Amino acid sequence: MKRGDTAIVTATAGTWATLGRHQRDWQQPGTTLRERFARPIGLWACCMQCDLREAAMLDQLQNSGIAVLNDAPIGRHATIIIVGVPRSGTTMVAKALGALGVYLGADLDEAIQEDLRLAKAIEDTPADISLVIEAYNSAHDVWAFKRPTAYQTLDASWFRNPRFIIPFRDPVAIAKREEISMVFDFRDQLRRAALWSIDLADFTLRQTAPLMLVSYEKALLKPERFVDELAQFSGIDASEAMRRAASIVVKPSPADYVKGSQVRLSQAAISDVAVILPFYNGSKYVRRAVESVQRQSLAPAEFVVVNDGSKPEEAEFLHALAEELGFRVVDQKNGGQGAARNAGVAATVSPYICLLDQDDFFLPDHIEVLRAAVQDNERFGWAYADLMEADGDGNIVRSTVIKAHSSHPKADIFNMLSGDMFVLPSASIISRAAFKAVQGFDPQFMGYEDDDLFLRMFRAGFTNTFIDRAVTVWCINSESTSYSIRMSRSRWRFLKKVYQTFPSDPVRSRYVLRDVLVPRFNPSIVGEAFQAVARPNSVRGRTLAPHADELISILRDYKDLVLREPWVSSGTKCKIFVRAILISTRSRLLNEAAQFCAAAFRWVRGR
Repeated sequence: MKRGDTAIVTATAGTWATLGRHQRDWQQPGTTLRERFARPIGLWACCMQCDLREAAMLDQLQNSGIAVLNDAPIGRHATIIIVGVPRSGTTMVAKALGALGVYLGADLDEAIQEDLRLAKAIEDTPADISLVIEAYNSAHDVWAFKRPTAYQTLDASWFRNPRFIIPFRDPVAIAKREEISMVFDFRDQLRRAALWSIDLADFTLRQTAPLMLVSYEKALLKPERFVDELAQFSGIDASEAMRRAASIVVKPSPADYVKGSQVRLSQAAISDVAVILPFYNGSKYVRRAVESVQRQSLAPAEFVVVNDGSKPEEAEFLHALAEELGFRVVDQKNGGQGAARNAGVAATVSPYICLLDQDDFFLPDHIEVLRAAVQDNERFGWAYADLMEADGDGNIVRSTVIKAHSSHPKADIFNMLSGDMFVLPSASIISRAAFKAVQGFDPQFMGYEDDDLFLRMFRAGFTNTFIDRAVTVWCINSESTSYSIRMSRSRWRFLKKVYQTFPSDPVRSRYVLRDVLVPRFNPSIVGEAFQAVARPNSVRGRTLAPHADELISILRDYKDLVLREPWVSSGTKCKIFVRAILISTRSRLLNEAAQFCAAAFRWVRGR
């Protein structure tokens, strides 16, 4: 029954009820046939008009479950983009569009109605996106693309006249489907579905392109009406036969979809990843980090937050947050980030590990992208990806970080030692077998523990893979370990450990202290002691000045180590010796004068 038919039936029923009340007029003696018809027909006409108006008004008050925002004439060309929460009905929408004759891609997966060619370009090879889109544009005036989570990464400007269709579904139904198909925890999935719905609402409000928002449940109740609205929004002049075919596919959980999606997700082996998040007085940032884990396109099997001896009020905050968001907390005495990560790994059993710092956050497909890069062999060690750099509030500063530093993947131990490796645990997935083989993080470090771990895994013969794509947002703030005395202590410990591991080897002409460690660490060790003594009021000096004694002690030990090494040049030894003596005087004037003379000498020599 079409939309207008409801009003007619309602009006007709009301009118015949009114005529029934006047049946006795026909039985009055002495009335002519014309008189018998005149009054009922007049009443019928009057009642019919009133009932039609009332039925039309009632029809307008019906909730269709469809809202069109930013509507604009579609024109001849358009790209229909179907996005939404996974399991929310995006496949049903795509099938209906396909039945209406809309092209859905060259490499269409029939079960889930996704074009694997374009999906791969968007997620793995961005350089190919424009090529795929141009090919589809040249062949089709109107075409559609379905990928539920694509709204988080795609740019609407890539597409010609983009028009979004976004189905929304009851979060309980979504969570139940994940529980049935994937054996996921219902509570976790319920919260995840709700959070994704909020993300979608925010996306909707930011968009300027036309959007059609669809209630999945309402579409199932009135499939013909949904198909009519879908055709109108998409600019499709579909025949009645095509509309009937499209209405047929508007149904809940068809067998091919249920079987197909379950097989694909179970093959992805996403339930074998544990996420570990160390927490130390991080109430300012930890909610953002936790929610980024819970919004993953492929959820972890285990998620543990390790409270590393935080202040009582911070620990109380964390446990309250755990009650609210539903994650596991492990409490321990303060031992540093490496020790906290070790505790988290010990508290889980999954064969693969993802780590996250409390002030960073995952992009939505972090686990999905990294898990796909895992190599199916016993020597696999870790896979790592690029990051976006952001300030403490999460505002993006750079969209890529890793590629600009060092070489990837890691293939040369001396190249790895010559500078920061830029393998960040927050953008890595690590084999538990490899992690256990090298006994995890060295707890003596509260800085440089990352480089130390991956160096030992590399030396143990485990392989690594680099993914040229950002999966994490790396937030830089002044409260991080990199800006504290702990980093200075760890730097010196790391230098000594590497020197002991790689002593000078004249037979192979390998002089790690001379050629790698001094060039890498001398500016930091000398520079920090200088800042603490000569420039205590500078931005960096204010952090270091309270630790001047310790920094001078590190500098002296470093000087002694270099002086003992026979393969370091006398010129280098002399410079380090003089700087250490000057800084040890604690004279600001003397150190600034020496700094000025050194700069002047370099300038003259440069001329």
